[in-house]
Parts: sequence; C-alpha cells; structure tokens
Amino acid sequence: MHLQSSRRTGTSLTDVIVLTLVVVLCSAALLPAAIKEGEKQNRIQCAAHLKMIGNAIILYANENKGLFPRTKADRNDDKLRFFTVPNIAKLNDPNAKMVDPFGTDHTPEANDITAALYLLLRTEGLEPQNFLCPTVHGEIAVRAAPDKPFQLPGDPVYDFTKQTNFPSARYLDYSFVNVYPSADAISKGHSTFATTFPNDFAVAADINPGGDLTKISPNAPADRMRDANSPNHGRDGQNVLYSDAHVEFQTTPYCSTDKDNIYTYGPADNASGGLGIVGSPVDAKDTVLLPVAEQAATTQPGKQ
Repeated sequence: MHLQSSRRTGTSLTDVIVLTLVVVLCSAALLPAAIKEGEKQNRIQCAAHLKMIGNAIILYANENKGLFPRTKADRNDDKLRFFTVPNIAKLNDPNAKMVDPFGTDHTPEANDITAALYLLLRTEGLEPQNFLCPTVHGEIAVRAAPDKPFQLPGDPVYDFTKQTNFPSARYLDYSFVNVYPSADAISKGHSTFATTFPNDFAVAADINPGGDLTKISPNAPADRMRDANSPNHGRDGQNVLYSDAHVEFQTTPYCSTDKDNIYTYGPADNASGGLGIVGSPVDAKDTVLLPVAEQAATTQPGKQ
C-alpha cells in the first residue's frame, strides 16, 4: 500500500503572524496620510469659523458707526483684561436674565478683549462652536446643534445668550485685535474703526502662542519660526483673518501689513520679534492679537 503525501490547506501560525505584520505595516504607512487629510479638513473648517467671525465683525461695524466690537474702555488704565465676569454661577440657571455688557452690574471690566469678541455671539447670530478650532476641540467645534445647549465635556450647560463673556480660555481658540489702543497709539493713527484698516491688516487668528515671541526675528530659520506659530495646528502655522474678511493659512506670524508680527506689539527687526506680547499697538500698522494661549483672567501689559 502506497502512502499518498498530503498537503495542509489550513492557515498556520506563521501565516497569521506574517499577515498581521503586513496589515500593521500598511496601516502605519497610511496613518500619516490619514492624519494629514484630517488636519487639512480641520484647517478648512477653522478658516470657515474665522471667515464667519470676519463677516460678523463687518455686520457689527455697519450697525455701530464703523466700530470694531468692544465693551467698556478706559484709556487711563493700561491693563488689558480677559474673561472677566463670566457669571459661571448662572450658566445653568434657567431663570437667569441676559446681562447688559455695557451696564454697571455683572458686566466685564474695562479693556476686556474677550468680552469685545463675545459681543458677536450676542448680536450677530454666531454660535459658541464658531470660536473653537476643530483641531483643538474636535467634533464639538463643528457640529450644528441649534436645538441643544452648548456644553464642553465636564462643564455646566453654557447658555451663551445670557452671558457677557466667554466662561474661560477653554471656550476661545482664537485671538482678536486689541480694540483698546493707548492714547499714544491713537495719536499715531491707530484706529478702533474696522473700516479704516488696509485689506492685509490682521484682525483675528488662531490663538497667540505666547512664550518668547520677541526673541524670534523675521529672518529666523524655519524650525525656530515654528515656535512663533499658534499651537492650534501643531505649530505648522495659523489661519489668519484680515480686515476685508478673507482668511489665509500662514506659516509665519509675520503676515500683517508690512510683514508685522500679528502676535506682538511694536516693530520687529533682525534681532527682535517686537517689543512685547500683551499690550497696545504702537502705530497705525501695528497689530497685536490677544489673548495668549492659557491666558489668565487679568494680565499686566508686557507680562505672561
């Protein structure tokens, strides 16, 4: 009797291991492309948010004699403020009434930049998620749920229609032009009228990174320049809103009128990126976008 040789047709452990390695390697090769595509879509959505903010600023200016949105100003006070009087206790109170941001009770303190930007939520039909970058906040920054209260994970319900300011820095991923310039800056031509700036003047962008911006000059190498970019998009650059409401993704903060650094005040030169970060612009072509990432509620000019 002859024995016939047999061939196994099943899958061996070695086959499984090899197949698994192939899948893992293919996934690893595709993952960067998938991440890149996802970030590309986030940048597009982020730009759309800033475009909406730009259109809202134009509408607000048209309704308010050409002025940028801003709340109470005090030129005798050189302190800039952020996120003051958020009325957190009333965020989930169904009986709470809308507070007048220009009144005397439970209103933002003078020279509050975030309160100025917040006026667009109250007057121009924007939603809280329009002020969040999708790369930072994911789906919550892009979903449209007008019938549901807005809420970030772990926070109380945010009834933005009854507030005068963003509850905290968590609710704002963008920086806005300082609408409280000093008397000296105004004497040198800086304006609070939205319609007076050139088309390439930056009025908002992904959040100001802070840090050592004044030490990063316009001619810094690319790897060093990344430190001057917003953290919103992995330091690759930032979406920037200009005064004519168009938005561009810029790989350097030196992208406003005459290549001014959008995140510092004062002129830049070969050795310096500007005079400081939190403070007043110095002349008509100088822009400084605030707040800084992780900004405290109150900040002295020039300090982090």
